[in-house]
Amino acid sequence: MKKFMMLMILCVGIYPVFSNTLKIIGTEAEPGETIDLGIELENSDAVAGIQIKLIYDSDVLTPSDAELTFRTSGFSISTNISKGELQVLLYSASGDSIPSGNGPVMNIPVNIASDARIGSQTLITFAEALLSDTKGNALAVNTKGGAIDIAENNSPMVPILSKCTTELEMSATGSYSVSTTDPDGDRVYYEISWGDGSTTGWQGVFDSGSRQSFNYSWSSEGSYAVRARAKDTNENVSDWCEALNVTVNPVGVEESMPAIKYPFQLSQNYPNPFNPSTSITFSLPEKSRVRLSVYDLLGKEVARLVDGEKSGGQHIIPFHAKELPSGIYLYKINNGNDILLKKMTLKK
Repeated sequence: MKKFMMLMILCVGIYPVFSNTLKIIGTEAEPGETIDLGIELENSDAVAGIQIKLIYDSDVLTPSDAELTFRTSGFSISTNISKGELQVLLYSASGDSIPSGNGPVMNIPVNIASDARIGSQTLITFAEALLSDTKGNALAVNTKGGAIDIAENNSPMVPILSKCTTELEMSATGSYSVSTTDPDGDRVYYEISWGDGSTTGWQGVFDSGSRQSFNYSWSSEGSYAVRARAKDTNENVSDWCEALNVTVNPVGVEESMPAIKYPFQLSQNYPNPFNPSTSITFSLPEKSRVRLSVYDLLGKEVARLVDGEKSGGQHIIPFHAKELPSGIYLYKINNGNDILLKKMTLKK
């Protein structure tokens, strides 16, 4: 009996159980951030080839081509990306193999959508996983999916105001061009100070890095220091950019250009569909008292964006619908004489 038990113990020691596991390394990311998603291999067999297919939410994640790690240096890798699916083939053309061990075998750069919901979790799962040895034989493999937790930016970064330029037109009409690069890729608002005590107030919302132009007419000759600043959707405000000195010279009546006459107009919101913020642009021919409101399809007012006097010209009003459900909404402007109405779509 003792001899039988000893023989059984020896046999167990001679035939160990081999296992190989591919797993996605879960992580945390912020909306708009690009991260490296790690694929880790814990293997007892020498592995010469890996083929995987991952499934992900294309509304939240935008992956790029997979990259090699220190464990797979010298291997070849190819990536095929379609909406919601990513396939990677990793192999050795020289007959090398990944020795037994544990560690990352590839990294996949992934961009998180700027409108990803903070506090949510997005899953990445294996739809397919194949391992092979140096002779092309298939190896048994287990898989473990992973998740990316969408977290709030706990260390907000102030938007960086890039070079501002001013181009003067005839008479006292100025065109002021400004752009902002936000470190987090957030959309931004601009405020322009014209140097005569008037400002545009916060205008937007615009894509980070885009260049926007604003027009202004000074009422009298003189020198004016024009400045701009930006804030992102997290309410981080930049410093005022370096002033540009504008000199407005007297112009004879014969040479002066007529002021731009804007119609009473309501433009389509942008972006549309949107989630959760958009901008509504309207123009007025002269100083007017206006009301701009948003309604649901039952006719209930869900937001009042403007209710008061606005100067003649073009106005861009931000609308934030974080607390509203998905659906079609109407926005209406009334100047006391005429009413303009358009619809927009909120998709969450």
